[in-house]
Amino acid sequence: MVKPELAGGGFSSPARPAARGPGLLPPGCRPGLPLLSCPAVPRLDASLIEVYVFRKRGGRAEFLLLRRRPRRSLAVVWQPVTGKLHRGETAVRGAAREVREETGIHPKRWWRLETVRVTFDPARDALRIITRFAVEIPAAAQVRISREHTAHRFAGLREAARAVLWDSQREGLAEVRSQVLRGGARARALEIDPPGR
Repeated sequence: MVKPELAGGGFSSPARPAARGPGLLPPGCRPGLPLLSCPAVPRLDASLIEVYVFRKRGGRAEFLLLRRRPRRSLAVVWQPVTGKLHRGETAVRGAAREVREETGIHPKRWWRLETVRVTFDPARDALRIITRFAVEIPAAAQVRISREHTAHRFAGLREAARAVLWDSQREGLAEVRSQVLRGGARARALEIDPPGR
C-alpha cells in the first residue's frame, strides 16, 4: 500500500524536532527547523593550508622540513609549511604569505594538489579542511626561518616521510611525487599561476 504522502512520486516532509527545550536539541539545531537541516558537526573550518616546498639537486627532489619551537603545540615536530588563512584571504594568497613568512622565499612555480584533507578537531568540535599546495624553489635559495621554528633541513622523500608526524603529511609527500614530480599532463593541469601575478 502506497502511503498518501508518497503518492504521485512526492516525498514526505522531513520530520521536525519535537517540542523540547533549546538545551535538548542536537548541536547547531534551531527550534522549529527540520532535523535534516541540523548540521552533523556544528561547523566546517576551511582556513588551514599546507605547502610542500621542494628543490631539485642532481636530478633528485629534496623537501623542506621545519622544526616547531619547544613549548608550542606539537613542539619539536618536523613539518612542511603550515598555516592559517587571514579573514578574507584566498587559499593561494594565504599559502604564499605563509611560505614567505616561514622561509623568506617567493617561489615561482606552484601546483595545487588534487585532494584536500579533513581532520576532526575535538577542541573546536569542527571538521578542519586543509588545502594543500606544492612549490618548487631554486636549488641555491637560502631559507630564512621564522620565530615559529628552530631549524630547517632538506630531505629526500623517504627521509621526509619518516620525519613528519602525521600520516596525512606522508600522503601529501607521496602526492607531490605522483602528481607533480612525474610531470606530464596531470602536473601541467595542476600547475597554477604564482600568487600576485
